[in-house]
Amino acid sequence: MLAKIYLIVLAASVAATGILLWYAWTWLGSIGSPADAAAGYLYNSSIALTCIWFSSAVLLALAIVKAWTRRNAWALWATFAYFALAICVFYFGAEGSYVDFLRANGMPAPTIAFRPYLGFILAAAAGSAIYAIQFAIVRLHARMFPELTDASIAEDPTETIVEPSPGGLGSDKAKPAEE
Repeated sequence: MLAKIYLIVLAASVAATGILLWYAWTWLGSIGSPADAAAGYLYNSSIALTCIWFSSAVLLALAIVKAWTRRNAWALWATFAYFALAICVFYFGAEGSYVDFLRANGMPAPTIAFRPYLGFILAAAAGSAIYAIQFAIVRLHARMFPELTDASIAEDPTETIVEPSPGGLGSDKAKPAEE
């Protein structure tokens, strides 16, 4: 059930982010004044970026719960893929189009575009964070719920072993482990 909820939230996040990025990008093709188009783009792109951050946080929370309960990390890496793709589309695609729009309309534009590098740094940092989160979940889960093996039982000689007696039900008695 948790996987279905995660997939629904992921699909809604992809749709919302895609629509908001597309709407922000359409402002660059506006037939009105270039200053108004630039202001409209900046306003709507800030909403799209907020949607990326918020939806990634919600997806990450769901992915952590899923990884903890099911011991399966695919949702963590799907969250990373969503975030990295959305950030790259935002910083490489939409922001690149915005800088081109500013230059084409004679408006002041940055000479060195730092934002694509910021997008790459954010995606790399997110990948590192996802790996660290997965590592922490695996280690904490192993500490909280250790696997019982025959070797771990043999290491503790004070462990009490209950063996059934041939007398049937009710005649079972606890016997100390033999060395």
